Amino acid sequence: MKTNLKEVTPTPMRCIIGGCPAVFKDVTPKTMNCVIGGCPVIHSTEKNYFIIGEKVNPKDFGLDKKVGNNEVLVKVPKKLIDDKEE
Repeated sequence: MKTNLKEVTPTPMRCIIGGCPAVFKDVTPKTMNCVIGGCPVIHSTEKNYFIIGEKVNPKDFGLDKKVGNNEVLVKVPKKLIDDKEE
């Protein structure tokens, strides 16, 4: 299922077809923001969270039967979620 990330994009910037700019809120704790390079982050829309973290092998954590074919297991520091901005 494709998620519509354009829920909070200003109406004049919304596109009907193709790739378009989208706006979503960064709720990463300020203490975990990085200046350079890729870092774990949380973005949100009205209905979803999108988490960027380290992709890990579910078998390494005994979760291979819990992760579906269209899913990935992502590892992030616990503080990222516990202290997320509202």
